[in-house]
Amino acid sequence: MAVTAKKNSGEMIIAPAGVHVACCIRIIDLGIQEREYKGQKKKQHRVKIGWELPNEKFKFNENEPEKPFIIHAEYTLSTSEKGNLRPMLESWMNRKLTAEEQKEIDLSKFLNKACQVSIIHDVKPNATYANVASVTPLMKGITCPPATNEAFIFEIGASRMMEIYEKLPKRMQETIAKSDEWKTINQIPISEEDKTFFQPPAPNEDDF
Repeated sequence: MAVTAKKNSGEMIIAPAGVHVACCIRIIDLGIQEREYKGQKKKQHRVKIGWELPNEKFKFNENEPEKPFIIHAEYTLSTSEKGNLRPMLESWMNRKLTAEEQKEIDLSKFLNKACQVSIIHDVKPNATYANVASVTPLMKGITCPPATNEAFIFEIGASRMMEIYEKLPKRMQETIAKSDEWKTINQIPISEEDKTFFQPPAPNEDDF
């Protein structure tokens, strides 16, 4: 059975389902973002991690050569056991976080790191989405080709913030622009409701 890319109703090309060799090329600080689940609102520090799939390519533009797919997944920036970031990192490293890493782990060490990413398709009435189901180490004997896309880290408040911000997709830029940190840096007033609403995530806070 052939592995083929599919279009959703918005003519968006999505990465094929399956297990793929991948390389981490994006670590994007989204800042403090509001999330709602079952009617409950809270704000969490979010991060988006992106992987290039060097062996899965598509001609996204007729005037350009084939390019590899890039797939992103979003996580709460927390090492809580109940969060969704820690299980992914432990699966990727094939070990538990150390006591020091549980206190704080530098995600920059995962940039340019190879792995295998399992992608599943979530079929909705009006669209089909490609989601990262798991991240694991490369199997023995498997190698990952070098990434062709530029690898970078975006951090709100960093020295190259605006330079890297301009490289991000518009939708990602819009998400970052909603964060409290972005509004503060760019001197955009934060509503009194947001100020009252904001509470830093507790160490064991559940992810949505």
